[in-house]
Amino acid sequence: MWYLTKEGQTLKEKEKVVEFKRQCNHVSERGTSTGIVVFLVLVATIQIEDPPEYKLSNVKTDVGIFWSRGDQFVPPENVRELIRDLGPRVKKNHFIDDPYYTHVHFAVALNNPEVLHKDLLEFLNRYASTS
Repeated sequence: MWYLTKEGQTLKEKEKVVEFKRQCNHVSERGTSTGIVVFLVLVATIQIEDPPEYKLSNVKTDVGIFWSRGDQFVPPENVRELIRDLGPRVKKNHFIDDPYYTHVHFAVALNNPEVLHKDLLEFLNRYASTS
């Protein structure tokens, strides 16, 4: 199940914040990304007791999923479940098989032009208007 909540902060959420800060520190020591600027919307999905359930059947548009083995915020097993639940709406499934490529790296990794940008732009260009 995929849940979104704005209420309270569970222990699991606090652990994710600590992990996020650790990953940010790791990335900032290595520098920032250059080249193409990509704005990413990062959605934290957190399971708590009795949250409202988001019905993925409501998603009617094509979806591109970009994920990595090293992401601690959205672990691979959760992404696999999401891909299964979205079914044929997933038009791009791009997996970065690197245990050190974390959630933060999607925004700032120096190797993004090689491991992410080409596939991301290819997916987005499918929907670009030619007018």
